[in-house]
Amino acid sequence: MAIFYLDIDDEITSAAARIRGTQDLVVVLVLPAGSRIATSRINFRLLAREAQQRSRRLSIVAPDASARALAATAGLPAFASTMEYEWSLAQPAGVGEEAAAPATVPGVGVAVQPPAPAPDPGPAVAQARRLTPDELAARDVALAGGVAGGASDSTPGSASSVRDVNHDAGRVEMPEPHAPAARLGPSTGLGPERDQAATPRPRRRRRTALLVGLLVVAFLGVAGGAAAYLLLPSASIVLTIRSAPLAPVEFVVTADPAATAPDPAAAVVPAIRLEIPLSVSGTFKSTGKRVDEAAAVGSARWTNCDPTRAYTIPRGTLVRTGAGVAFATDEAVFLPVAILNPPRISCQDRAVNVTAAKTGPAGNVAAGTITVIPGQYNNVVMSVRNPAPTTGGTYQEFPKVIQKDVTAALASLGKQLDAKLVAGAAAPAGLAAGSTAFPDTATRGAATPTVDPTTLVDQEVAQFDLGVTATGTIVTVAQAPILALGEARLAVAVPADRDMVAGSALVTVGPGTADGQRVRFGVTARAESAPRVDESALRTQLKGRSPTEARAILGAYGDATVTLWPGWATTIPTFDARVDLRVEGVAGVSPTPTRTPSASTAP
Repeated sequence: MAIFYLDIDDEITSAAARIRGTQDLVVVLVLPAGSRIATSRINFRLLAREAQQRSRRLSIVAPDASARALAATAGLPAFASTMEYEWSLAQPAGVGEEAAAPATVPGVGVAVQPPAPAPDPGPAVAQARRLTPDELAARDVALAGGVAGGASDSTPGSASSVRDVNHDAGRVEMPEPHAPAARLGPSTGLGPERDQAATPRPRRRRRTALLVGLLVVAFLGVAGGAAAYLLLPSASIVLTIRSAPLAPVEFVVTADPAATAPDPAAAVVPAIRLEIPLSVSGTFKSTGKRVDEAAAVGSARWTNCDPTRAYTIPRGTLVRTGAGVAFATDEAVFLPVAILNPPRISCQDRAVNVTAAKTGPAGNVAAGTITVIPGQYNNVVMSVRNPAPTTGGTYQEFPKVIQKDVTAALASLGKQLDAKLVAGAAAPAGLAAGSTAFPDTATRGAATPTVDPTTLVDQEVAQFDLGVTATGTIVTVAQAPILALGEARLAVAVPADRDMVAGSALVTVGPGTADGQRVRFGVTARAESAPRVDESALRTQLKGRSPTEARAILGAYGDATVTLWPGWATTIPTFDARVDLRVEGVAGVSPTPTRTPSASTAP
């Protein structure tokens, strides 16, 4: 059987979820006064249909009569309290009768438990009745006559056999009076008529008289004790303790991971750091490179056809191809003046090694393509030409891991660890039952690479793999220590002459607010208290009091009923045996479920 206590603001969806979420076949929903669910008949019809679809036997417990009526119109059994519901389950079937079952009030449908049949009083009680004053007088005469006649034992047919006393009703109940005992006849030898022929014996008569006297005294003692038992007054007192609410106790509880045990004075309870293992990995590109390059080399022949002067070509002088590929002379070269031999001129030429100004295969040019000399020379009388192709010009790049690549990879993996920590803190694995995790307290330790990052630097690869691991933590708080602290504060708040009513404590824990690694909760504790009763002292205080005075004394503790027997009694007897004092439990108090603490974001 599953019993669910709903809050006043719970919606129909919450109640339906309780039915769907339990495996018990018998489900009881306890609605508080003013429950939002009890405002509509449709809500109860939906709950009834939900229970029917899932083969659940649903009952409603509600203090409001209107709520029970609405539940009944939906075909649901309704009860005013859980005690009434449990009492209905505990009624056994009588012998030869059908089992007791809740009846339904026509037009309302509220389940009402029929009262248990009164036990058979038996023939003795059925014949009992109150004696009239005349019958009482006749009984006293019969008792006196029996004593005078020397009767030592009462018979069922005599007036002295009266024993039926109805203490609960406050009156003496006697069977119908019977006729006095018949006179003793002569055949017994004890009658008034004696055998005239018998010889009187004085000594025997004295012994007989003494025996009769002793029997009379014994009978009077027994009859007097019975009369005293029957006629002395008695009192039946029932006191039902009345409870009263304590002033709410409000305080702030701090859950601290550094605390090892609860501190009631400082309102501190331990918190637990729950570890969350984290690991991520990835593949990253290399942005560095190694270049293998060389400039083309060859030779160029300079020619001077100027008969008027000689020229010196400095080292590093640039000559070019028609496409603009430049080459520098590796050394200085001297060009003598041309020889004039009319009508001919003998030009002078010299060869010099040249190197391409830029590396790479672009400097590999064909023979005869280097023809352009610098502008400061007269290209009419001077020229240059490469007699052979230039060769050796190369350029090649190789990818390489640099420190910048490793640093960027570690930063990216760190962000992935943080994202994984946030996801793990939202629903941490291994959270203990009754505990709440607070994501705002999640922290992450240092990341540990799966390989030494320094070994990755300068590797000539286009991409590389790298992973990191770390341990995250989140603060979790158990509900039980906070509730225990609230109940302890309630116990201190109870006055010295009162006791807390068992099961009445209600500790409400507000949403937790993270403050760094600590979590603070607002707590409100409420309970009912009842006066402490010393039955022995109370019994002494009530002796000799009138019912009005007794009720005034008992009014300080609760509601009391005082019944005196017989009806003519006006005060409570002073004999303990004649006073029946019963102290009942507290009425109208039932335990209320507590709320589980929940997490909230710090402002």
